[in-house]
Amino acid sequence: MASLQFINLIMALGLGVAALQEARQGNRSLSNGLLGLAIVAAVFSIGQLVA
Repeated sequence: MASLQFINLIMALGLGVAALQEARQGNRSLSNGLLGLAIVAAVFSIGQLVA
């Protein structure tokens, strides 16, 4: 079951990287949306790992 949380954490990191790339290209609204998703996914997966 822990492997699923690690996959979620990797996906959250991928969303964060995508947000950084969009911010670099000047697409702020998409960057903010992706960053929000990344934060939610990271918090959820870390919470699952701790629980």
